[in-house]
Amino acid sequence: MHIRLLTLLFTFAALARPSLATQDPTPSPPSWPTETRSPETGLRVWQFPSHDPGAFSLLILVGVGSRDESPAQAGISHFLEHCLFLSTRDRSEKELIQGLRKQGGSSNGQTTQDWTAYWVTLPSQHWRYGVDWLTEQLARPRFDTEEVAREKGIVIEEIKTRHAHGRPPTFEALLYGDHPLGRSIGGSESTVGNVSHEGLLAWYRDHYCLDNLVVTWAGQVPADECTSRIQQRLGGLTRTSGTRASQPVHARLGASLLNLGMRSSGDRRGFMIQGYVLEPGDATDLASLLVAKELLDDAVFDEIRTHRGLAYAPQAEL
Repeated sequence: MHIRLLTLLFTFAALARPSLATQDPTPSPPSWPTETRSPETGLRVWQFPSHDPGAFSLLILVGVGSRDESPAQAGISHFLEHCLFLSTRDRSEKELIQGLRKQGGSSNGQTTQDWTAYWVTLPSQHWRYGVDWLTEQLARPRFDTEEVAREKGIVIEEIKTRHAHGRPPTFEALLYGDHPLGRSIGGSESTVGNVSHEGLLAWYRDHYCLDNLVVTWAGQVPADECTSRIQQRLGGLTRTSGTRASQPVHARLGASLLNLGMRSSGDRRGFMIQGYVLEPGDATDLASLLVAKELLDDAVFDEIRTHRGLAYAPQAEL
């Protein structure tokens, strides 16, 4: 369950953006990621190397995504991600947004099939504010009924806008069929619309637990103090997550697809998707695949669009 949470860690250092701010000398960061596990809660905190003294980044990964949802729950993980950027028990949504902006920070979230991520980046002199800000969002959400209802409408509009001209086929849908991995991460208008307030709270309680989190940070700040502050701020969460009900995966080998769809204007669009099923490997294999993906992405774009002009947005994904 925990191994898939580490997928994003290899690219986490890229979150730390360059800054011209100056900073008092601090201990040199590690040359390789280091893990600290709390003996009281079991929470895992990773410190990543950083060569930028002016920026601090914090990322919290939760081991739940669309693959853990039943058909009726499709989209609830993504909906919850939206709701955790609303008001907390301590501050309103407006106070949170304006407060982070005053510190020169930015934040965002992402939901995938396997995990949900939340991150914040800001000048390193305000690292304590950044830790408190993001951990407050995850550990002390208010789940105000009116705010959640408003956000549900926003998420449904996002789904409508994204699929306004019909959703193109995905490799995952071809590969996994009716399995949760083949469904849209955001769900549908009907499934998101049917998420009850109680169901949203239950999803949060079942999955946002200390043994289902990985926290990573990068920045030239006091390491022991930073790690201790993170563990303290998240320590109020439940330690053990609920029972996971992920379905076994049975991929269709040799998957490829050529599909012609119709836009609402009557124009025809073509989609060609071809891919390969790879056997799971170790961290070294993953790093190699990430490099290969970037090389293939550049090559596919240059050949198909730049040189031949055959498609608008060819790309390679992993």
